[in-house]
Amino acid sequence: MPLLAVSEELWKYADEQKKEIKIRYFGNPLGFKDEFLIRRIPISKIASAKIRRYFDLRNLLDIFKFFFSLFQSFWKVYLFMPDVCFSKGGPGALSVILACRFYRIPVIIHESDSIPSATTKISFRFAKIVEGAFSSIKDYFPGWEKVKVVGNPTRKIITRLVGKREAKSFFGFNPDLPVVFFAGGSRGSNHINDFVLVNLKRYQSCWSLAHLYSFL
Repeated sequence: MPLLAVSEELWKYADEQKKEIKIRYFGNPLGFKDEFLIRRIPISKIASAKIRRYFDLRNLLDIFKFFFSLFQSFWKVYLFMPDVCFSKGGPGALSVILACRFYRIPVIIHESDSIPSATTKISFRFAKIVEGAFSSIKDYFPGWEKVKVVGNPTRKIITRLVGKREAKSFFGFNPDLPVVFFAGGSRGSNHINDFVLVNLKRYQSCWSLAHLYSFL
């Protein structure tokens, strides 16, 4: 989603300045393929090789997938040859970053979490700028002036100001009750999921609960 937000701002800037730009997504779009295509963003699919910081037999398979994704990245980045690479990390990102580094393409990395991912910790050395959503990111890269706290890119469609009652009604909540939104990702998601499921009946009489079910 942050990639889509950044692309929207780039298209807006290009239209205002009457400049021609080209944007391409490198990676596995998963269920967001249509979101990229309607924004005029072609996709160069790169195999996803996940870096897991725990024992998992899939790590052995992903070693081979990583080298395959590296081959894909060197070839597909060469064909497109961008002026800059903006990375949000995740499976498949490291090989693209390494390819861009090889071709001397400036790399900008953005980290949305308070704790940098394994990909960010490995690839930040190859970046021209490392941006973070939380100030805690600086604790992991002490002394690096290229680390900047900028917040999270957000799509305009979800920042449109509306009244609280209108928003609650739109999502089917009781407009007279406060809404508590639970969301998690990566390592913390299972704990949040368990908490919500265990306490659902306890709180639903006084709150409207919105739970974004996530899993590792």
